[in-house]
Parts: sequence; structure tokens; C-alpha cells
Amino acid sequence: MRAPWTIWAHLTAELLKLLLITTGVLVTVLSFAATVKFLADGKLQAADALKYMAYAMPPMLAYALPFAACFAATLVYHRFATDNEAQAAASGGISHRSLLVPAVVIGLGCAGLLVALNEEIIPRFLRRMERLVKADVPRLLTNYVERGEALQLGRRMIFADQAVPVPPEPGSDVVNQLVLKRAVLIETDEAGKPIAEGTADLALVALSRVSGEGDHARTRLTVRMKNMVALREGKGLASNELTSAFSIDVPDAFEDDPKFLTHDELRGLRAAPERMNWIDRQRRDVALRLARAVVADELDRELRSSGRVVLKDPDGRAVEIEAMSVGEEPDGVEARPLVPAQGARVVVTRQPGRGQADRIRFSAAAASLQPASRDEFSNDTVEFQLVMTEVRSSSIASDGTASPGGVYQTFALGGLVPASDPASRLVAMPVAELLGEASKQPASRAAASELASKVDRLGREITSKQHERMALAACCLVMVVTGSVTALRLSLKLPLTVYLWSFFPALVSIVTISGGQQLTHNSGESGLVLLWGGVGLLALYTLISFRTVARH
Repeated sequence: MRAPWTIWAHLTAELLKLLLITTGVLVTVLSFAATVKFLADGKLQAADALKYMAYAMPPMLAYALPFAACFAATLVYHRFATDNEAQAAASGGISHRSLLVPAVVIGLGCAGLLVALNEEIIPRFLRRMERLVKADVPRLLTNYVERGEALQLGRRMIFADQAVPVPPEPGSDVVNQLVLKRAVLIETDEAGKPIAEGTADLALVALSRVSGEGDHARTRLTVRMKNMVALREGKGLASNELTSAFSIDVPDAFEDDPKFLTHDELRGLRAAPERMNWIDRQRRDVALRLARAVVADELDRELRSSGRVVLKDPDGRAVEIEAMSVGEEPDGVEARPLVPAQGARVVVTRQPGRGQADRIRFSAAAASLQPASRDEFSNDTVEFQLVMTEVRSSSIASDGTASPGGVYQTFALGGLVPASDPASRLVAMPVAELLGEASKQPASRAAASELASKVDRLGREITSKQHERMALAACCLVMVVTGSVTALRLSLKLPLTVYLWSFFPALVSIVTISGGQQLTHNSGESGLVLLWGGVGLLALYTLISFRTVARH
């Protein structure tokens, strides 16, 4: 028997017409719902709302298209059956199975479109949405201040009475600048417990662009507190006319979440996991810990052979240390003690700087090399702080005459750097090579283990995203067939009742895909059973319904 091209063309035309109308309505509603929250929060201006809605439409298609296609198939085939056209076709020798061909073709087309959307189009539009929301960072910060909310900068929170835009200096790297008046700074530990708080007359907030590849250029926010009085847990009250700046990158979601990556970028992420900010921060930490351990071991060998080593301070002055060796780090403490000779003291001599004639000599009962205090965006260099206890200082003139100086319970020399620094070489290593190097060094083994754990977690997330995208496309195909089969099977029921018989099984399938993605992310490939199980159950439900229809 010849193929029923006329009926197929009719059903296909009706399916496409209803599919376009339903998809257009759903996408518009979902895009508006996604936009209105940012508009109400002041993160979007009215002029940007329509642009944001346009950017949101392709991502919303991923949710709207499967249900719109299922709805269209249900209504078209239900009407075809209630008008007795299905029975007439059957009387003419055209089986119900043959009538499902347009639904399968439309389902395949929707599934293919979803693959293209999820793998290539949606990630690019999500980036544009993210960039549009964060395009005017000064306005966002001003809105936070005006609403009395805190600016959350890592583990620091800043409250202020007023935010005033200030033009940046010509020729500087600063793009935008704000002055926060009567600012309050609160710093917390990793558990969220406050460990320091302070007040300042002004807080200068500067925003500059950080170079990156393509879409990966970032905005860096630097804060400097002016005339600050602070209270830090365990250290008492302190004041400073101008504190050291601290910085944080304004997060770009597509550098922290693989869902913002296209198919090729997601595949390439396995070979270069450091593209994710949270992996790269841990990689740098491992590299610097390893570099400090390597330098400390080199200093230990030099002390054991010659009894002295030379470091440089921030002003370029040589700092000579006399001791026997460098000890191991105590458990839980990032410090390498300097071991003096039996009955002797650690002697430290700082050479004179520019405009100075005398050397300064420190004699300490105990001393240790500690990592210099640094923020997330400090240069990738090894710096030590030499902390000495029970210290006597003296001034040594050029003729060798010594003049007594002060006596200190604790004295520290900061910013000390070695003559040879392996940090730049180690920071440039890819993750796999760095983990191999770090596993050989006890001081960096714990940080390396944490990095390996994060890389493994990223690998699970990549797997979950890849399977989620394909499962959504497969589910879309099955949903279209489910709607059409259910409509033919329940032709005597009301259209809404028929749609609910296909909608709820389809909804369960979508929920299991989402749950399976999370389970795969958290637990590994065992979650794929749940992820694909929902699609399988929907296909089984459709097959059972189809067996009833296939009798005709």
C-alpha cells in the first residue's frame, strides 16, 4: 500500500503550527519570569530588560520545547481521533502505527534542535545574560548600599551609609571607582564566624578589567579602607591611616560552572580543569605550597653546609641568617623553625639600604620561617616572614662598631624572597603534572589531595552535564510520541485529561533527569541509572500505550 502522504502532510502542518504557537507563548512567559526578578532587584535597568528577555529565550527553549511539542502532539492527534479521521484512515487500510510517523519526525526534529541548543547555542546566550546583569557593577554596588545590604567580597562584608562614584585617574587601569562613606568591614572565618571588624571614614572601591581569553576577561574589585580602626580576634585594637588593599574577582558564572560551556569546551575541560576558577585557585595554592617547601629544603641544605643563607627583603636589602638547619613543619602549623647550634642563638643581619650606613643585627632565642601574608591575587612568588622571639637588636657601623638597640619579645621581618624561586615554574604546570610533583613533598601532599578531589568532582560534573543534555533531547522525542499515542488511545476523553495522562509521566522523566544529574555529580556514574531511568520509564509507558493502539 502507498504511503499516506496527504495525511502525513496534514498532521505535520498541524503539529508545526500548534508547536510554534505553544512554544512562542511558553518561551515569552518563561523569559519574562526570568527577567522580572533582576528588574525588581535593580540589577537590570528598564532599557536592558527587553534585551535580557531576548537573551533568555534560547535557554528557556530547553524547558519549553519538550512540553510544547508534547502538548501539540496531544491536541493534534486527539482532534484527529475525535473527528473520526483516525477511524476513517483505519477503514482505508492506514494503520494507527502509520499515523504516528509525523509525530516521530517532529520529535526527531525537536530532539536535534535541543542537542544544538544545549551543546552550542544556550551556553553562549547564558554568557550574554550573565554579562548584561553584571555589566554595570558600580550601579549594582550602589544599589546594595542604598538598600542597606552588605557587599559580600569573599569572607569579607562591607556596609556603608553612602556610595559616591568617583572618576578614575587618567591613564590608570581602573575602569570605575566608588567611594563608600562611613564603611564597616566584617571578616569571617570559613565557618562564617566573625573574626575581625572595623570602621573606616572611607572605603575606596576600584574596578579594573583583568585580561583573559575571549569571553573570559573578568572584572577585579579592589577595596582600600581609609582611616580604619579595627578589632581582630586575639590581636586587640589596631588603627591604620591606609590599610593594604584586598581584591576579589567579580565572579563570572561561566568560569565557575560547566553548564556555561559549549560541547567542545566541555570536552576540553577534562584536559585543562584549571579553566575553572575554583580549580585554578587550588592549583595555585598547591604550586606555592610546593615551591615554599622546595625553597625551605634548599635553605636547609645551605645552612647545613655553610651555616648561613641570604634572603632579600622588599627594599632589596640582603638579610643574612645564621643557624644550623631548617626544621620540619609542626603538625597543623605552616612554619619551618630555624634550628640554632647547641647553646647558641639565631643571628639575623640586615644589610643597609639606600641612604643608610649601618647594618642591623638581630639575635633571637628562636625563629621560624612562615609564609608571608598574601591575598588571592598576589604575585605567584615565594615570600617568607621571619618571626623571631626574645630578640635583641644592635646597629653595626661600617667599621664594625656595635651599638645596642632595642629588646623585643617578638619581632618579624616580612616579604623575604629567596635568590632562586621555583614558584613561576610550578604555577605554570598543568594539574596532572603538578599533582605528580606535589605527591613527593609531604608539606604539599594534603593540598594536592584536595586538588585531586576537586578535579575528580569536576570530572563527575562534566559527565553529568554531558549525559543530562543528551537525555533531555531523547526525552523530548519520547514526549512527542507519548502525547500522540495517548491521544489516540484516549480519544473519548477530554483534551485536558488526555494531556495530563502524558504530561505527568513526562514531568516525572524531566525530574529524574535533573535528580540523576545531581546524583552523578555527587556520587559518580551510578547516578546515570536514575538520569536515564526516567527516559526509559517514559519510553516503557509509551510502548505499553502503543501496544493498545497498534492493534488497529
